[in-house]
Amino acid sequence: MTTTAKHVQATLKELNSGLVDPCMVELLRKAKRALPQADTSLRARVLTRLAAALTPPLKAADGVEVLSLMREAQAMARRLGDSHTLLYVLQFGATVGMLVPERERFAMLEESIGLARALKQSLTLAHALPSYITALLGMGERAQAEAALPELAELVSELGLPLGRLRYLLVKALIASLRDDYETADCTAEESRQLALELNSQAGMSLVLTHLLGQAQLRGDPQLLSPLAPALLAQLGRLSGAGPHLAWFLAGVGRSAEARARLAPYIDDPQLFAELTLWELAGVGGTCVFLRDLELAPRVYEQLQRVTDRMFWNMAPGAIVGPFSRVLGDLAALLGKHAQAREHYDKASAFLLKLGATALAEQCQRARAQLESAPVSASTPAAVSGSGRALQLQRDAELWTLTSAAGSCVRLKHSKGSVYLQHLLETPGQEIHVLALAGIDQRVGDAGPVLDAKAKAAYRQRLAELREELSEAESLADSGRERAQHELDALSEQLASAVGLGGRDRRAASDVERTRINVQRRLKDVFDRVAAADPELGRYLAAAVRTGTTCVYTPF
Repeated sequence: MTTTAKHVQATLKELNSGLVDPCMVELLRKAKRALPQADTSLRARVLTRLAAALTPPLKAADGVEVLSLMREAQAMARRLGDSHTLLYVLQFGATVGMLVPERERFAMLEESIGLARALKQSLTLAHALPSYITALLGMGERAQAEAALPELAELVSELGLPLGRLRYLLVKALIASLRDDYETADCTAEESRQLALELNSQAGMSLVLTHLLGQAQLRGDPQLLSPLAPALLAQLGRLSGAGPHLAWFLAGVGRSAEARARLAPYIDDPQLFAELTLWELAGVGGTCVFLRDLELAPRVYEQLQRVTDRMFWNMAPGAIVGPFSRVLGDLAALLGKHAQAREHYDKASAFLLKLGATALAEQCQRARAQLESAPVSASTPAAVSGSGRALQLQRDAELWTLTSAAGSCVRLKHSKGSVYLQHLLETPGQEIHVLALAGIDQRVGDAGPVLDAKAKAAYRQRLAELREELSEAESLADSGRERAQHELDALSEQLASAVGLGGRDRRAASDVERTRINVQRRLKDVFDRVAAADPELGRYLAAAVRTGTTCVYTPF
């Protein structure tokens, strides 16, 4: 094997590790500090390797650093006019796809494909094509994706790359499933799984399991994964961001307690919830639907609204998750927002029909049709006034008695949760803010702003510089305007997420959020104690009482 081939294979192994190695990060930081500030190919490559080593980022600050490093490396390679260095940078740039806007990620992929072809870098091309084809499918460009498949097949055969063949098989299986040819898709995926076993490749098996997870979610059938449950939970459980999707699988096969345990960190930590990626949000949303979790679903629905212009998330070569509009439709249906649900289902169906995925489009159409025969939403005034399961909660010293119109009766020890529940039951249909419910009149402080004054000033200075660059580039018809616009969009989005109306800081963990969590926990404790004594009444309570920043009891 040539030195170049060995180098590229080592690069591919690092690209697929999926883990942050602290030792590697520290060594690369030392190398960065030791190099002169001048533009050199070596410095651009070190910056790139450091960005890749920090991926997936462990915290938001790491993500900002990764983006900064990658963009600095790309700009340096372009200034140098060094195509080989630029290809190297773009090749690693694909690993930070979760952090950049979809159009920027696709632009990097497309440019790296063009450079690899021009420079006759077959190994690099064989590695980049599966991600490129998957991205095309995620954008609805199936014909273009299918046109690139023969080139990938030829490269894999010519180079004799076992993992390259595995990626080819996964992409081929994904295309088959989007043609509604599930038999070919499943046979091809099984061929890739057997190949991963023969190679004893952990990276290869992770790719296969990620593909299968995406397929199960596309078809809405978690039972497809049941035969592989132990491997799925053990292997993907180590991957960053996979937790919500494993929760989806567990909820879908009836292992609800385990599913809730995997969602608990996101429910209990508002900062962690706020930093969920689109991939993770899709998993949380699907899990909420299976669990009929009316507490978490409104928060997920609100978060996912920001991606209504995007349909799929490209997880890995041959693996996509979504469509997001279908997840939004399921959440809206769960929350009784039938008009919004129909809009989401129609959007997903239209996209899937354009993609040629008729069976998946029919799923959305069936879900939409079920809304027409669904009962009136419990949140409507008619449902509130016509309640046949009205509840009463009365206190006698340290005991509370919960009774229903159907004759159920449960006695509970005194708790704050009982006080909150009594207030809600006495005001059916009325949304009550958690601060009012908990009797808090004043804010008690918080953990401070998401961005401090220095960070905001730096962001705003860079935004001003970019606007000036963009204006100059447009006046000169300079090709650099697209890069400037991409960075401007990304920075604006990050600053907007940290600053509220009128320039006020968004707080990282406000008293409202702490109160919401405390109220939710105390009410859940009551629901659990009721369910232990009367399971049917407990399920009714959990469905009829919605918690969040505002809480409401809507009897039905």
